[in-house]
Amino acid sequence: AYIDNDALVVLNAAIEGDKVSDLLAENITSDYADMFGIDRNEFNIYTGILIDAIESIDGDLMIALNDLYGGYYGISSAELMAAMSVKDDYIISTIGQFGTGFLTQVGNNKYNIRMQGQSINLGQIDDTFYATMNMDYTESVASAKTAPWVNDVEKSYGYLVLNVDDAMQ
Repeated sequence: AYIDNDALVVLNAAIEGDKVSDLLAENITSDYADMFGIDRNEFNIYTGILIDAIESIDGDLMIALNDLYGGYYGISSAELMAAMSVKDDYIISTIGQFGTGFLTQVGNNKYNIRMQGQSINLGQIDDTFYATMNMDYTESVASAKTAPWVNDVEKSYGYLVLNVDDAMQ
């Protein structure tokens, strides 16, 4: 994943999408639709899409907070990214299919949403799906591959890094 070497927070989790989607499929029933007051058919359609999307995940999910920007009332903006290994293009193609009207396609398998001064990018490069806020996934200042903690992340089921030194500046 393309994460700044000096990111403020990095969270990594190993996810086996097949196992998680099987667990959800067994336990999410249309009875939940009644509980939330949602039409059962719509509920089944949306949970099916969600379960299929989770099944596409094949490995690491990494979330990073690269930077925070202050404003008059506190935090006004942030650079945030998430990247996950996927085994197919189901997630990005579904986003493209259902995102008509509020997404702008800016490239092959690349979409942008602008709202309230923030820019959210969604896309897929090879077997990596990504979502970023106020940053371009393909342009990183310094890749996390050179960070001192990267070897620990690659050997774990879950990992959290807090960069206290940079966060306090």
